[in-house]
This record gives sequence, C-alpha cells and structure tokens, in this order.
Amino acid sequence: MKEEQLYYSRLIQQFDDLIYRVMHDLQVDDRHLFYDDLTQELRLRLIDIAKQFEGNPFKGEDRYRFTAYARKGLRWYLLDRLRSYQCRQAISQEDLDRKEATLLASSTYSPDQASQANLIAFFEEVKRRLNPEDTLLFWLLFDDSYTMSEIAELLGISRPTLYARKRNLQATLEDLKDLLIN
Repeated sequence: MKEEQLYYSRLIQQFDDLIYRVMHDLQVDDRHLFYDDLTQELRLRLIDIAKQFEGNPFKGEDRYRFTAYARKGLRWYLLDRLRSYQCRQAISQEDLDRKEATLLASSTYSPDQASQANLIAFFEEVKRRLNPEDTLLFWLLFDDSYTMSEIAELLGISRPTLYARKRNLQATLEDLKDLLIN
C-alpha cells in the first residue's frame, strides 16, 4: 500500500505540468470558478489513466507514449467536465422547478382537478425514476421553446446521441403514459 502511494505521488509530481498544460490548452486558468476542483479531478484521472496504461510511465520510450496517451485522456475528460458545468450553468434546478410550477398552473394542461392530480403524480414519478441528467433532458424536451439542435448544443452532445437518449427516456417512462391519458 505504501509503495502504491509513493508510486502515485511520484506520478502526479512528474506529470503535474501535463495537467496544467491540458488546462491551459482548453483555456482554464486560475480565475475559473472550478479551477481547484478540476485540477484535483485531473490528478485523480491521471492515476486512472496510469492504471490502464501498459508500460512504465517513467522509463524511456514508454514515457513518451504515456505522455501522449495521458494528454489525450485528460483532454477528453476535461472537455466532458466543462460541458457538464456549462450545461448546469445554463439551466439550474430552480429553472426546472419554475417550469414545472408554470405547467401545473396552466389551464391548458390541467382542465380539471383529476387531470392535475395525475400530472403531479406523473412529475413526481419522473423525478423519482430519472437521474439528474435525464431529468434535465426530460424538461428540455418537454419545453417546446427549444429545438432538438439547441438541446443537443446545450447538453454538449451530438443530435444522434440526443435521439438515442430520447428513445431511452421514452422507454423508461412508457408505463407512466396512462397517468397523462386519463
């Protein structure tokens, strides 16, 4: 255990500049809101990358291979993290709660008490079943003011990926449609 800790400490010490280089390449500097968090996450990711690497990251030719391999892995990881932060900043939970409240207050969606009760039950079940990313997708799809292209851009994914996630969402919620029909 002690040897493993020393190995990873040495790894982080020797390749810490690589982490800062990747952050610099993606224009993340010390003024970024999540700079410290991202730096720490990239260090942990570097350890994961080293575990997957076949070779010795400290020796000769393997060091060059590892540097290229780690840089690519860290870059993609950081891009994914930045996209998720951007998406969270674009649409907060308060926005989602406001949309739900507006919808429930709208007479076009709930003409009577029974329908409104079913709608409330539907939304509660949606919240219970879906993870935060899928809940966000649900509300973006539900809000007809966004196009599919805009949703894909907001989430930082391609349109084919968006359509695949939409199909998965439909399959997950399919048995709830009776709440909306009655």
